[in-house]
Amino acid sequence: MRYLRDSTGIPNRVRNIDVFNNFYFLVKAIINKGVIINMEKQVREVQPRQKFTEAVVRKLIRKNRRYYHVDSEVIGLRVYVDMAGQKTFHLSRYVKGLGNIRTKLGTFPEMTLAGARKLAKKYKSLSTLGKDPKVEADKEKSIHKTLGETVEEYIKKKMTLNTKNIKDQVKFMRGFYLGETTDADLTKYWNANERILSIKDKTIPELDEDFLVDAHKSLTDNRGRYVANRYIAKLRMLINWEIRREKYAGKNPIVVIKSDNLYWNEEEKDHLDFYSSKSMTKIIAAALKLSKDWKKRVVCYAILAALYCGGRCKSEVFNLTWSQIDFEKKLIKYSKTKTGRGVRPITDTMVAHLRQIQKWRSEKGTASPFYFGPKDARHDYIFPNWMYGKNKMTKRGVKKCKLLHVFEVKKTWDEIIKLAGVERRDLKSLRHTFATFCVTKNVPLRMIQKYLMHKTIKTTEVYAAASDELIITENEKVTEAFEEIINAA
Repeated sequence: MRYLRDSTGIPNRVRNIDVFNNFYFLVKAIINKGVIINMEKQVREVQPRQKFTEAVVRKLIRKNRRYYHVDSEVIGLRVYVDMAGQKTFHLSRYVKGLGNIRTKLGTFPEMTLAGARKLAKKYKSLSTLGKDPKVEADKEKSIHKTLGETVEEYIKKKMTLNTKNIKDQVKFMRGFYLGETTDADLTKYWNANERILSIKDKTIPELDEDFLVDAHKSLTDNRGRYVANRYIAKLRMLINWEIRREKYAGKNPIVVIKSDNLYWNEEEKDHLDFYSSKSMTKIIAAALKLSKDWKKRVVCYAILAALYCGGRCKSEVFNLTWSQIDFEKKLIKYSKTKTGRGVRPITDTMVAHLRQIQKWRSEKGTASPFYFGPKDARHDYIFPNWMYGKNKMTKRGVKKCKLLHVFEVKKTWDEIIKLAGVERRDLKSLRHTFATFCVTKNVPLRMIQKYLMHKTIKTTEVYAAASDELIITENEKVTEAFEEIINAA
């Protein structure tokens, strides 16, 4: 009998025998050295079925290997004992279309034997319908998961970037949902409102309308409307996150509740928080009058700048630098804003405003708080902080001022409002006032969008719909037109 030979000239039959022999001796050598052991016995030791009792489960001892016992009353129910001695209930079941499925039910003694049997029977009935008991177990677990656990999980999985925005969100969620804060005022508030802080121990189904409405009202009265709405918005986001992951099967309780019960009414909406043209005149006059005090001059002109350009006070106006200003093209360049990088066109009024500050910047002495030498860190800031490096009083004591740009403007803003004799509104109303003023003067929405640096025109359209002043102005025009027709008749 002849055998085929390979490229080496060795018959294939001989080569196959050699490979087999080499493999045999290799396995034998490893076994003799004890490297390969019985993996089945290492992982678990199978015991015969027996009827479980609380006493039987409690007496199970730990061994140097993991093993399990099988219940004779509920087929498929097992109790596993690991090498640390921890005992867990599992359900092993064949599911049509999915194969053999093992589902963890709970840990003993936190889960009782009666509870494990009840849950095992429930999942067995689901498996007959072709449903995965593991998925159903996750849903069941989520019903009992507290909001505090959801917040911790969300922060761990989603809040991973080390950015200022992420840090702010984490700080807010830990402070308002978990009560973890270094803010003395917030700590004082939680001490007086333990019921609202109890949200961290509540499950999603327990967030009823009464609780949410009370929480919103309490936060509005104590921390302001913006904080209260942010609290509800973040909470809604967290629950939606659980729903998207199929960790919660119910409806979002915040979506179900009518917005009127949680948020301000449409007529009180934030975008309507603006000053009329008459009030604007009074505010400008008051700010100019107050700016005669050189210690308040920087703040006054910073507030006026916010009114003249429609920028966000804290992030886009108060920390402006001269290197961002292009006087020739009448633009402000931003490397980073709320909506990303971009440029903002500025009006001639704003340009004149900045030229005046430039003039003061060239002057030396205490009469010009805008002047700081080229070697000073504040030199490039349009609205420099004249207190930089000095001690200032805070709620927590005396601290050295480290900000290069103007800050703590609310006190001066209150003085301006009092002097002008107008209603007190938040500083961000200056931005809304600018937008509404542009609408009343028939400035195209696309141009207003550029001024405000909105990503979409829809955001800008809110101001057009919100302007009662525009309605009044246009109504007067229509009335005049009708009067002309009537007089001509």
